[in-house]
Amino acid sequence: MKTKLWISGIMLAFAGMAQVHAQDYTIKNIINGNTSTYYDYTTIKDNGGTYRGGLLYKKSTSYPQYGTTGDFTLYSKNSPLTLSTSDGSRISLNPNGGNVGIGTFSPSYPLDVVGVANLIKGYYGVALRVNSAEALWYNGTYFSWGYDGSYNYFADPITIGTTSNPGAYKLAVKGKIRAEEIVVETGWADYVFKKDYKLRTLPEVESFISEHGHLPDVPSAEEVQKNGASLGEINTKLLQKIEEMTLYMIEMQKEIEALKSAKQ
Repeated sequence: MKTKLWISGIMLAFAGMAQVHAQDYTIKNIINGNTSTYYDYTTIKDNGGTYRGGLLYKKSTSYPQYGTTGDFTLYSKNSPLTLSTSDGSRISLNPNGGNVGIGTFSPSYPLDVVGVANLIKGYYGVALRVNSAEALWYNGTYFSWGYDGSYNYFADPITIGTTSNPGAYKLAVKGKIRAEEIVVETGWADYVFKKDYKLRTLPEVESFISEHGHLPDVPSAEEVQKNGASLGEINTKLLQKIEEMTLYMIEMQKEIEALKSAKQ
């Protein structure tokens, strides 16, 4: 009897809300207690006698859509179940797929929030989990995306310290970068040692420097200042120049040895 009175009280409150917020139906009879093999329930009907919703207590494992054994379930038949206040705040449960909406009457996802959501960090700073893994972590000072995963994946370009579009670059940083190690995967300059490589003569190099003010195949200071320098490309160019210098030194050593032999 206590349970039935408690259920009736809830349903009376529910009816009061329905009269204020749900104008589609006129409440005909709020106290309509029934019992069956599977559950005890009270229902709300419209003027046509059609069931619109109610509250039930599960007594068996049948009808899993109404919860598990021992559950109290507030339900709405073929319509969203909405909790709302006079200021327009609302929580809506969509009957199609069980979507939950906060701030919206028509949720399109399992959880659809219209407005700002505030996550309070829990145990060890965890604020959000995905498949039991820590997806969002916060310790009061800094955030971490994907704490338990092997790595973080970002499909779109990332900018740090700037809102400018990075264009074709995957990472754009305004400011200094500090790292213990950077690995660049690019081509290398060993082509200098191939037999078909056309090595400029030293007079040709001297002439190019006199005319352009920088080494051949190396960007000028103006170009680097304007467009930047690719770390991998510039290292390859510098190695190219080192290998060319090595060839020049080998050739000069041969000439020195030839001169020594001629004097003897």
